[in-house]
Amino acid sequence: MKSALLKATVLSAGVASSLTLASLQPAQAAGFSGDYAPTYWGIETKWLQIGSGASTCPIPTVGGLPNADCGGVDERFAPDKVYIVGSNVFAHNTSGRPAIGQAGSYTSGTFYQTVLPGSLPSFVSFNWNYGSYDSPEFDFFGVVINNVQTILADTSGQFGSYTFQVNPGDEFGFGVWSADSSYGAGYVEISNFNVTPVPTPALLPGLIGMGVAALRKKQGETEEADA
Repeated sequence: MKSALLKATVLSAGVASSLTLASLQPAQAAGFSGDYAPTYWGIETKWLQIGSGASTCPIPTVGGLPNADCGGVDERFAPDKVYIVGSNVFAHNTSGRPAIGQAGSYTSGTFYQTVLPGSLPSFVSFNWNYGSYDSPEFDFFGVVINNVQTILADTSGQFGSYTFQVNPGDEFGFGVWSADSSYGAGYVEISNFNVTPVPTPALLPGLIGMGVAALRKKQGETEEADA
């Protein structure tokens, strides 16, 4: 009889701990909605301004459509997906084309970023489908975390899925860079965007303690009933 009660108590404590943990987590974000709706993202376009033929671009507006040369973000299909278009402004890059994956090299392009809210680290996952009107390796797509770039594509027709972890307050998002900002822009479709909070180890001792306390209380009540 005691064995059966003990098993039931352990199960109850485990369920209580799980429910408490769930209550400490913000809701999972599915798509560009809630805290990740387009309103909470910033759009920034940069372009090379070297040489006498360099053009200028207007400052992008939230909800505005991409400019044919300056790039931008098409948010009309949110929360399901967004489209990011890189820059194609005529300019001359005197420093030459940087090596693929060289952090901090690609300053010309479109950047779509937000900040992770809440108090828990989270996994960010998404699907991507990349295309480009330029030759391979002159336009790039990737993720940006606190200004650190990770290149995922450099040739039209590439696609895939990607997951990374960010911490509260981290700025993260996507970028479509250009090495020459000429001869056609790169573009990408971002879909199946999800943010899943990750419980921190610091929460676990408290949850275990709650479970042990509940177990001891139940054991005491059982012993009194048997006396």
